Amino acid sequence: MTNHEIDAKTRRNRTLLWTALAVFALGNMGASFAGLTAVGIAFGVLTLLSGTALVMTRRRR
Repeated sequence: MTNHEIDAKTRRNRTLLWTALAVFALGNMGASFAGLTAVGIAFGVLTLLSGTALVMTRRRR
């Protein structure tokens, strides 16, 4: 793979991770307002994992 292909792949992955982070955070907020504890915890864990993946991709550069 060339550097250009790797940069494009990394950029795409970060975009997907940011999107997932936003969706999971909104889902967590909605579940919390609705009083759905188990769903809120699941969304919270997914939010945490997305944020961790973003930090890891940033630190690898």
